[in-house]
Amino acid sequence: AAGIIDGFEDNSFREQLPIQRQHMAKMIAEALQLEASNPEAMPFTDVEELYAPYIAALYEYEITRGTTATTFDGRAEVTRGQMSSFLVRAINAQIPPELPVGTYTLTIDELTANTVVSNNQTYTLSAETKQILTMQNKEALLNAEITVELTGNVIGNVSHITLNNAGQEGEPVVFKTSASLEQLTINADFVKVEDVTVAGDVIVTAEAATELALNNVTIEGELIVEEQALETASVEPIANKVTTLKVTIENTEVGTIVVDRPRVQIVSESGVKLVKLTTNVTFVDVTGKVETFIVESIKPLEITGKATIETIEALKEAELTLAIEGLVETLNVSNASAKVTLQKKANVANLIVPKG
Repeated sequence: AAGIIDGFEDNSFREQLPIQRQHMAKMIAEALQLEASNPEAMPFTDVEELYAPYIAALYEYEITRGTTATTFDGRAEVTRGQMSSFLVRAINAQIPPELPVGTYTLTIDELTANTVVSNNQTYTLSAETKQILTMQNKEALLNAEITVELTGNVIGNVSHITLNNAGQEGEPVVFKTSASLEQLTINADFVKVEDVTVAGDVIVTAEAATELALNNVTIEGELIVEEQALETASVEPIANKVTTLKVTIENTEVGTIVVDRPRVQIVSESGVKLVKLTTNVTFVDVTGKVETFIVESIKPLEITGKATIETIEALKEAELTLAIEGLVETLNVSNASAKVTLQKKANVANLIVPKG
């Protein structure tokens, strides 16, 4: 026996009696093995305690809408029309087979307040994940890839998100949450990230070509601006295809920014501890305060902007042009083959060069 229908206390079934709405809720929830991840989200105020778990499950899976916004009317008899609606929604409910407990990567095809749809399967959000996968973030999260911990069909933890939806100039796509992630990848242009804490790295791919904004973000790892891959088959000169990515950092804690992009603009009112410029970098415009620049580039490199920089370390055979409007407290050229040009507006307090 499946145990879906219990009958009455006297062991009778009484098939001639009409079915109440709450009875139908129990039968459907039991038959489809539905459980509500957050029963408190159910808005109905007239539900009997015995039937609350079943009605909450049907509400979460959008099988019932209630008789009004706040009532279910569980003791009312199920009409033929209501029976049809219940059954059609139950049949159409996308309830996936349970997966083994573990870590999975899902692509968000659809998002509701309580569920994520991925590859035609519906997964229930736990109370914890509802702080991250919110309807407020729906525009940013559609098409996003998420790394999650699954228990049955319940998403219990989100560790990594890759944002794939782009905004447009003046109208960025916003991802905002006070929760924590292990890693965040920004794989789209015109994205703004707010309030999140990232225990690991924030990776900015080549798809973020024009603008990125971080506000009230804590990055415990590194902010990594990846290389911009360019197609060489075109007759157009590669130099004409290179874009300058503007990274605006406000009220944000980040220890290290690693730049592997040819051209980047960094605007930081809150200051940056360390900026590493790899061998691919040719132009950096910086506004704000930076404690240390480490220059590993061997290509001609120009550093411009309005900034205060405590130390610039030129480690390789750099051809460095310094056009900062502001103060560079120490410029340390540790490679004897490096060439440094100081523009008139550059103010270097202490210049260190190799002996001999």
